[in-house]
Amino acid sequence: MKFKPLLLLFTVFFAIVSCHNPWMEEILRPLFKDTENAYTGPPGSGTTADPWIVHNIETLLHVGKPSLDGSMYDNWTLDAHYLQVRNITLSANWEPIGSSTSGSFFTGSYDGGGCTISNLTINNTTSNYQGMFAYVSGGTVKNIRLVSCNISAGNYTGGIAGFIDAGTLAENCSVTGSISGTSNTGGLIGYNSATVKNCYSTVVVTGTNNYTGGLIGRNFDTIECCYTTGSVSGIQGVGGIAGYNDTSGTIENSYSSCSVTGEYAGGLVGLNSGSVKYCYTTGSIEGSNYIGGLVGYHTNIMEDCVALGSSISCTGTAFGRVASDGGGLMNNNYANQGMLVNGSTTINPPGAVNNKDGGGISAAEWNNASWWSGIVFFDTNVWDIAAGRLPKLK
Repeated sequence: MKFKPLLLLFTVFFAIVSCHNPWMEEILRPLFKDTENAYTGPPGSGTTADPWIVHNIETLLHVGKPSLDGSMYDNWTLDAHYLQVRNITLSANWEPIGSSTSGSFFTGSYDGGGCTISNLTINNTTSNYQGMFAYVSGGTVKNIRLVSCNISAGNYTGGIAGFIDAGTLAENCSVTGSISGTSNTGGLIGYNSATVKNCYSTVVVTGTNNYTGGLIGRNFDTIECCYTTGSVSGIQGVGGIAGYNDTSGTIENSYSSCSVTGEYAGGLVGLNSGSVKYCYTTGSIEGSNYIGGLVGYHTNIMEDCVALGSSISCTGTAFGRVASDGGGLMNNNYANQGMLVNGSTTINPPGAVNNKDGGGISAAEWNNASWWSGIVFFDTNVWDIAAGRLPKLK
């Protein structure tokens, strides 16, 4: 008799799940997303309210690729809406969703649901616009988790997308693994003209030409509340967050611990023609010329940022703890006073907080929570700031 209440509970439980109750699915999804091919609910209809359900390799391979054979997949178009509900492990070379041809952009939405896609692999060094998505325009990609991806391609290469155009939102996405490309190569996105927020990458990124970034190769829009770890190496325009932050680009409330190697190389941005505020770096930087702890070559605005890496090394003549001086506005920036610049520490000149070397700070200062909110004005609504450690994003 004592087992009847338990039996009744499980009967009700599975009845609720089988009825495709969205509220219950949202609560229970973390319990089931490690079980591939186990989804038995309705397939969806491709609308925002009832997206197509992606739950295994077969369904993932049909995203944006209608079959036109009379099956359910006939309407899995590039402008439809998708929701992933299970972890998926790939085993074959990936063909990106969409293409760079007009009319073949992905314009719908893909919600990864916090589930993972493991082992996404592209080995095609002669092909451009490579990533999970080739080209996204006016759509939404969010909550995607790429794990252990391995991508080797040409221009416009990134883990999530090779190219993201204006009007798109990329939110709550992450990438781990290795990414290599030619020009415009990023751990998350190769070329970005969209809002990117709450994203991170833990990657080894390699670019064999210009504009290589731990998150974005070349940025024309907003990057906020993002971070990167790993390493980034390239030719010109190499940065822990972005290789090139263009004139309309904004990077705020972000940080990088990437080591960075290249010319025009910085811990956060290689070439900055846009705006950078409320950011910090902890990686070491090295290269041939125009090297900085935060920005390699800086021509616009950088305020309230901190370079905490242990060293920068430059074989040329243009370098600084914060940035090499490109004539841009530098206001209230700081650097690790023990940072080795070509093997030696730098004595702080008067007004250093507004020049290429920044004001020197000690570990005691950067481990003091009030320093971050009171001196460089990090917003406590955005940052989790506590004594004895560096700020974290909330």
